[in-house]
Formats: sequence, C-alpha cells, structure tokens
Amino acid sequence: MFDKNIDHEKQHINLSDVTWLVIEDDIRSFYTYEDKETFSGFMNTIFINYNEDADASFSSRREEYRTKLDDILFDGNKHTEEIKQKLLGSYVSELKEKAFSYPKGEGRKFRLNVKSQELLTNHPDGREYNHMRGDYLKAIYEQYATLPTYIREQIFFKNIIDEINNAIVIGKKLRISLLAKTNKPSEISQFRYLVKPYAIRQDRTNTFNYLIGYSVRLNESNEPISNERISSFRISRIDSIKLVSTFFLSKEKRTEIEKTIKEKGVQFMAGELINITVLFTDKGFDDFNRQSYMRPRFYDKIDKNTYIFHCTEFQAINYFLKFGMDAQIIEPPELRNTMKLRYETALNAYTDS
Repeated sequence: MFDKNIDHEKQHINLSDVTWLVIEDDIRSFYTYEDKETFSGFMNTIFINYNEDADASFSSRREEYRTKLDDILFDGNKHTEEIKQKLLGSYVSELKEKAFSYPKGEGRKFRLNVKSQELLTNHPDGREYNHMRGDYLKAIYEQYATLPTYIREQIFFKNIIDEINNAIVIGKKLRISLLAKTNKPSEISQFRYLVKPYAIRQDRTNTFNYLIGYSVRLNESNEPISNERISSFRISRIDSIKLVSTFFLSKEKRTEIEKTIKEKGVQFMAGELINITVLFTDKGFDDFNRQSYMRPRFYDKIDKNTYIFHCTEFQAINYFLKFGMDAQIIEPPELRNTMKLRYETALNAYTDS
C-alpha cells in the first residue's frame, strides 16, 4: 500500500528530461486529434496498462521469476531451494537498483483517476518504496520511456489490442471506425469498416502497429459500399471497435495475406503494386540508402541514377515527397503529375505569404 497525499487525486511526479520528451511525443502521436489529448488521461492510461508488467513492480516480477525457477529446478531438495532463494534475492535486488537509479529532472503534477488510486492503495509493493507512491510511479514511467515505440503504442492501446486478439482467437469479425484529419483545422472524418482480422503486425522499422485482415468499407448504416480486399489499419487511428459475426479465413486467404505483407509492407496493403521509375541525383540516392522508414523494398536498376520501384502509389508519395529535386518520378505520368501538384501547392503557400 502507498501513502495518500492531502489531495489524494493530485500526484507530483519528477521525471528525467528524456522521459518527458518521450511522453510528450507519444501524446502527440497516439491521440488522433487535439480535442482528446489530456496529460492526466495519458499518464493514467500508461500506469493502469503497464504497471503489472513493469520491472518496477517487484512483487509481480518476483512471482514470475519464482515460477520460472520452479520449472527449471524442480527436484525439491533443501540445497535446490537454497539456490532458488539466492537467485530470487539477486534478481529482485537488481530490479530495485534499477528502479531507484533514474536521474531527477523536471517535476509536474497530474490528476490520478479512480482506477489508478485503487491500484496504488492496494498495491503490494508499497513497503518496498517506503510507501512513497511518487517513487514507484517515477520508476514506471522511466521504464516505459526506454521501450521501443511500437511497444509503447501497444501499452497505450492495450484495450483495443486485447479486443482484436480476442476476435482473432474466437473468429469474430470486427466493426471498426477510423478517425482521420482533413485539410481543415480541427475537422475530423470518420470511416467505418467490417474487418475479418488476421493479425496485428508492426512495420519493417518496428515503429507502429497495424491490424491486418480482409475488409469492406461501410456506410453510416453499416452497409457494405466496397468490395472485400486485404487491408491494414494503424492501431492508433481506430476510434471504436465492436465484435460482430463469426468468420473463417481459409488457408488460401491466409497465404494471400502473407504474400501481400511481403510484397507491400504492412502500411500499404490496400493499394495496387505498380512500376514507378525514379531518377535520383547523387545526393538523392545517398539519402535513399540512409532513410529506411517507408522505403520501397523491391526495385530494378536501370542505370547509376535511375531505378524502377515496385510499390503502391501511396507508398511512393509518402516516401519520395521529402526528397524534393533529388528524386524525380518519371513514370507513370499520373503519379508524376500528382507529385508536381503537391510541390506547386507547397510553393504557392510560401509565395502567398
């Protein structure tokens, strides 16, 4: 059990500068639009979803490690039990050393919700932290900030991911709604889909999580308005999710999904693969070799600076747009014109100002 402050809802927390930067970036990345962003809401979500799995929760890690030792050293004699206790004691000591090793930084306050208060009030590790809940929370958030981005995303969206994984196991379709920003400030569009879920996968750089499966677009009355196709949906863009009817994915359909993942990458499942000819400057090709995020995987070399990529139009736009004059799309002409219009629009924005 941890102590209760005079105002038991407000919590002061001191975190290192690096950890604050990670938290600020995650708040901007995980919330689709600003109206849903709350600092306290984020901090509570991370604590509730992560505390049980964090190394800072000594009692949970102790029991987990004890179970592993029992599976390995199971003969039950006195000497074996002494070895178990020594290993267990050494393991917990390392966890404690880690939990109390994080540097001080900036202090801020957030409001604990009812669920967080309940977890802290009944937590068995209170004595280990001298009943100082701020020390325990600091260890939780510092450890969270060291995790890869896709793992942090899984923590924040734990409830959605658990529901998707449950649907996959029991063979249930999902009706999901996605939120997407429009060109107008603060305006959000909503899209509905019926999905036969196959898996949750990460992109090649292990940055974001995607729901993959067969899907159809729905109208406001939840009626299909498109043909079924293999699609992917970034987890952080899912606003709501509901389990509906049962389904079955044949071996052939599963094989087709895996083939599509290999060919397109998880971010670009819905588009058609086309041949895209790109002319690089020397600097552009050097940048291409350095920038791996969203980079097309399959290509043919024509000459030193000309390559044909086999990817979706969406992937090409997202990847090559940032190259400017150093990567010129030659073919197909429709995509070349799209890129030209994108650059002209950007130029006009600067000219008008």
